[in-house]
Amino acid sequence: MSCIVSKYIFRKLLISFISISPIAILMVWLAMSMRFVELIITDDISFSVFFTLIVSIIPDIAGTILPVCFLISSIMVLAKMQGEKELVVLMTAGKSDSELFRPLLLFAILITSLCIYIQTTVSPIAHKNMATLQDQIRTSLSTSIIKQGKFNLAGSSVVYVSQKKENSISDVFIFNNGVNGITNTITAKSGIIEYSDKKLFLNLKDGNRLELDHTNAVVSSLNFKEFIYDVSEIFSRFAKFGESESNYTQQELLQKIKDTTDVRWKNIYNTEYHSRYLQPFTILINMLIIALFMFNFSKNPRRIQGAFCSFVFGIANQVILLGLLRSSIKDPIFINFAVIYIIVASLVLYARIVR
Repeated sequence: MSCIVSKYIFRKLLISFISISPIAILMVWLAMSMRFVELIITDDISFSVFFTLIVSIIPDIAGTILPVCFLISSIMVLAKMQGEKELVVLMTAGKSDSELFRPLLLFAILITSLCIYIQTTVSPIAHKNMATLQDQIRTSLSTSIIKQGKFNLAGSSVVYVSQKKENSISDVFIFNNGVNGITNTITAKSGIIEYSDKKLFLNLKDGNRLELDHTNAVVSSLNFKEFIYDVSEIFSRFAKFGESESNYTQQELLQKIKDTTDVRWKNIYNTEYHSRYLQPFTILINMLIIALFMFNFSKNPRRIQGAFCSFVFGIANQVILLGLLRSSIKDPIFINFAVIYIIVASLVLYARIVR
């Protein structure tokens, strides 16, 4: 009988989770995919390349969204069972809270394991594939991304090319707001578009550079025969995703932590490594939160209280753990605090449940 009840609850949890997760992932995926639409509209890449690019972000979305889906789907199932008096009937039949709690525990362990696998294995591979694909797109667009007869935005610079044939350009105008109150205006008779080491440059010929320092109203003018200007920021609309510490596997992150001398990057790699293991544990804590509130309120006709408390404390739990992990970028000791938080929160919640 106990096995039958556990299977029944577990099946309801699984069906609810499978129903909610694809919809939530799809909504976030569509929203994030919009950043790449310009590649089709402006840069004429093929739909197959565009589709491959946006598919690569799904594992990253899933690893973030699934803990929330677990929280919502579990609350919905138990709230419905309360509303239909199923939990009361099972308790009246002699089932203890711990027996009803068991399928929720098994389901939480399953989803936690799935998230850890996605975060540590699938997501880094997807990020690597995206970074490789983006590099291929940059290479293919290196000569075509700058349009003739149009103002091309490249970060703080605006580039205008009157004539363009393959990688040769003529009658070039560049305006740059610059930094520290300095504005640059560059004109050139001709030039060549060059792509090297993932960067895009304009090799300008026979031109003039006009520099205005707004702090003291001084204007400087320089004629040049050749001038190299970096316009790599023109790739920024699709280069932000997939080019980070997320590209590395766990083994590669460990090696990066060992080899990197820069303290900031060492902390970033260290945070990324531990976050992939620790962040999914929000699911187990949320499971204990749900069990505490939903089962405690199972005999209370106002089941909304249990559902509301479970959701609020579940979201708060995720925010706290995520905040601790993000803070470890500045100070690695926060990783220890995150581990302590997971252990203490789990023990306190478990003690309240079995009390």
